[in-house]
Parts: sequence; C-alpha cells; structure tokens
Amino acid sequence: MRKASVVLSALVVFVMVVFSGRPSHAFDLELELLYLEPTNMDTTYATDEHGYPTSVPHEVLEMHTVDHPYAPAYRLTVGHRGWNLSYLSFSDSEKDSVTSTDPANDIHLSTGLPGFAPWACDECTVSADSEIDFSMFSFYKETPLTQGGPFSANYRAGLRYVSIEHDVDTLLDWTDPTSWDYLDAYSLDTSAFGLYAGLNGLWQISNSLDLGFDMGLSLLYGSTDGKYQSIWIDPSTGACPSTGNCFTWDWDKDTIIPMVDLAVRLTYRVMNNLDVFAGYNMLYLANAGNMQEFVDDVNDGRVVDINRSLGFGGPSLGVRYITD
Repeated sequence: MRKASVVLSALVVFVMVVFSGRPSHAFDLELELLYLEPTNMDTTYATDEHGYPTSVPHEVLEMHTVDHPYAPAYRLTVGHRGWNLSYLSFSDSEKDSVTSTDPANDIHLSTGLPGFAPWACDECTVSADSEIDFSMFSFYKETPLTQGGPFSANYRAGLRYVSIEHDVDTLLDWTDPTSWDYLDAYSLDTSAFGLYAGLNGLWQISNSLDLGFDMGLSLLYGSTDGKYQSIWIDPSTGACPSTGNCFTWDWDKDTIIPMVDLAVRLTYRVMNNLDVFAGYNMLYLANAGNMQEFVDDVNDGRVVDINRSLGFGGPSLGVRYITD
C-alpha cells in the first residue's frame, strides 16, 4: 500500500511538470523530518500474578503493555503553481516480554481467546511484538486568502488518503522444550480516502523570521479489516499440528473517519529561495480501528479502557527550497 502511494505520488508530480506549460525547474520542494509519538496504540498482552494469593487482598497483579514511544517519520511535499502533493510516512516496531521461573507465579495471557488459548503459565516467557505503519497522501490546491502586510493566509482544498496497519503478535514460550507453545496474531488494516480542506497563516516577525500555523480537516470513507489467528505450535515441527489446534477469524467494517491535523512553525529564511523551519505537529483520527478494542472484543468480557481515536504528535525540523 505504501509502495503504491509512492508510485502514485511520482506519477502525479510527473504529470504536473509535463503539462504545466512552465519549465520543469519551477517548483517548491519541502522535506520535513518528524519525531512522532502514537497515541492510543499501546496493547496490553499479559498480566503477571505474583504468587498464589490466599485471599483477594493479598493478590499482586502487574499488567504488561507493549508501548510505542516517539519514533522518526518524514514528510515530502512538492508544490507547483499552487498545486501541492504531500506524502507522510511513519513506521515503528516495539517488543516487550515477561518471564516467570517460579511455579508460584502465573502469567495470564491478555490476548488469548477464552476456552481455546492457555489460561496461564508459570515457568514460561510471554513476549509481544507490535508494529505500526502509517502513511498519508494529500493532493490539494492552495489559493491565497489574504496577502500583503505582516500577515498572509491561504486556504486549500483537495483529496487525502490514509493507511494505518497495526500488527501485534503474542507468543507464549514454555520453558519445557517438549511443551507446545502458543501464538496470538492480531492484524488491523485501516485505509480511507476522501476530501481535505485547510487553512494556513504566516506572520512576518522580521525580514528573515516567520511564525506560521497550519490546520486541516478531512472527512474520509474507507474500511477496517481485522484478522485474528490462534495458533498452537508443536515443538517437534515448529508449526500447527492440525486445523483443530489453530483457527483464523476475519472481521471488517466500513467506516467514516473525521481527521484533524494541526501544526505550528517557526521559519528562518537562509536566502531568497531557501528556508529552514522547526515546528510541532498533531494528527487526530476518530472512529479508526483500534488494536486494544480488537483484543478486547476477542476476549469478550475483559474490562479494558478503550478509546477508538488514534493520533500522532511531535516536533519536526525541515527545509524548503523555492524556485521561480
């Protein structure tokens, strides 16, 4: 999906250059390096029970979650005579694990299907691997709203496509090499396409320093496809021994996703055709597929704090090259 977006981006740029009627060197090119933190994308995969309690007040439980901290991303924007093409890409993979070597300590799976997955293990390791891939493609026309003086503003309208892929694998590995291991594999793929509109403004602080803002609103229509696999692993073969020990559950829904993006920038003009800038960016998607919600649905009855909104936020540094 990401490769298709890159190819489409290159194709649109080529068409813009060839059919514009202006020299091919008349363009704006912007590269932005971002450091984003995903929000509401952490997944609880296990609960560690320290010792068999003699009564509820003595119970000691510790929840284990695979978290996604800040990670690098990039955004490339090409502009030509008011038409702009932008591509943002974010990818992050995180791992976490918990081990019990004491028969009195139980590790309970938080991702397994009740009645099929092992309820708990004592001498074992439970590990989680979570991977997020997010891409956003925007194509829009920017039109001046107000020009002249220390403040200028533009409005924009166009199209936007987003893709969010989130995979979580939880592996229960028994210490006994003859025991069957167990794997829960979750996959969520949300893709949506729709309309995009926005507004940006710029205050000229001095001849070489500007302060700007950018805000956008998108209304996207698409689908979320979910896949859950429950797999017992035979240690002698490293695979599922039979269909009775493994199964797959597919789930999907059509969805309308409102999306809001906000950014502030401080820009320094190095020379007439070269700017460098620093900023802060926020993206918010409502009604998108949420991994913790999917895990909760599979577990059917576990109490989990669910939020169906997803987001990204963090600082950025970038450079913009402008030609006439």
